[in-house]
Amino acid sequence: MNNGLLSDLIPKVKSKPYVLAVEDDKDNLLILKYVIEGLNCTCLDATNGQTAFLLAKKYQPKLILLDILLPDCNGFELIARFKNHRQTRQASIVAVTGLILPEQREQMFQAGCDSYLSKPYLIDDLKTQICHYLNLPKISPYFSFSMFSNPFSSWKIQRS
Repeated sequence: MNNGLLSDLIPKVKSKPYVLAVEDDKDNLLILKYVIEGLNCTCLDATNGQTAFLLAKKYQPKLILLDILLPDCNGFELIARFKNHRQTRQASIVAVTGLILPEQREQMFQAGCDSYLSKPYLIDDLKTQICHYLNLPKISPYFSFSMFSNPFSSWKIQRS
């Protein structure tokens, strides 16, 4: 059989886009992970800058959600590392941070951030940012928590 024809018949599997979530707070990281996976993306997670950079080089995510205040490095310097490395420079970077002063925001953009979200943020705002940078369809605000599964959805109520 002709391999060219066989390969035409096999459907091409579209891989899930990689999103790197960098956050030192475990609870905040868990929220990011749920939202990312709820949008049918693959979440890579890191709690420090060194791990984040290694993951970014290995997997080359399309989007990096980055907490600026990390325990082991300056987030602004990490952004510069991402933007200056050939394997990571194409990734869009959204700062997810508690830094809210105008001069801090300006510093984020000068370092190379494409956008930012101030903590605390709305889940819908996070989803909008992710969808924008990954070119995903916009999510309806009426389904805000659709990515969270209901553990009771399979239960049947028996009425007597």
